[in-house]
Amino acid sequence: MMELIDPIGSKFEKELIELSKQSLSLATKLMNMEAKILTELMLDNVEPPIKGEITKGKLRWRGITMKTTSFTPRLSWIEQRGKRVTPIMKSNLDKGTFEIHNE
Repeated sequence: MMELIDPIGSKFEKELIELSKQSLSLATKLMNMEAKILTELMLDNVEPPIKGEITKGKLRWRGITMKTTSFTPRLSWIEQRGKRVTPIMKSNLDKGTFEIHNE
């Protein structure tokens, strides 16, 4: 009986799984940093200011939404009633970097 050989799965499976875990970890860290920075910038720029805990109701009442693009590099910003209130955050998950643009 001939044995079937899966050249990718058998030889590199552990390495691929580890690389996948590292990529997910890096992406998660970048997105958490981005969310923290955008939240702090939002609190400084919305009218009226949010006091206390940030809740869905407070965000809806003030007309606050987060906008993002789905392509790489990913762009994120926060708007209040159609007006951008934070700088644009440029995240590049491929490179593991992000930048803030005050355009």
